[in-house]
Amino acid sequence: MTGMIVSEKLPRKPAERQKDELSDLREKHCLNSTIVVPDAAAPIEITADLMRRSIDVGMTLRSPDDKKSTKARVNWLLRQVKTTQVEELFVRLLWPGASESTQYPVSELRKNLDIASHGKNWTCRV
Repeated sequence: MTGMIVSEKLPRKPAERQKDELSDLREKHCLNSTIVVPDAAAPIEITADLMRRSIDVGMTLRSPDDKKSTKARVNWLLRQVKTTQVEELFVRLLWPGASESTQYPVSELRKNLDIASHGKNWTCRV
C-alpha cells in the first residue's frame, strides 16, 4: 500500500450516471469505474465483467506525436512499463478508421516489436 489518496471520476449528473450504470449492468453485465490517481499517466479504468467473471484494469495513453511509426510508438510505451511481472499485461493498439484494434501480450512485444504492425500498412495510435 502506498497510502496515496485517489478519487473516483464521476459524471456531473448523478441520476444520469445511475441510469447509465444500471443499463450497462442489465445489457452488458458489466460494472465500470474510473479512478484518478495523482501523478499517474492517465485515469485508471476498471471493468468488472460478470459474464466472464473477470476484472479488467487499464488506462488509455496517447504516444508522443513525434513518434511516427508503429514500432516507435510501441517501443515508447514499453519503456514506460517498469515492472518485470508482465504475464497478464497486454497492449491494445488502436488503428485509424474502421480497422479493429489489435492486442498483444507485453512479453511478446518485448521479444518482437514487429508483430505489432503485422498486416497493417498504417500507423497505430498507442
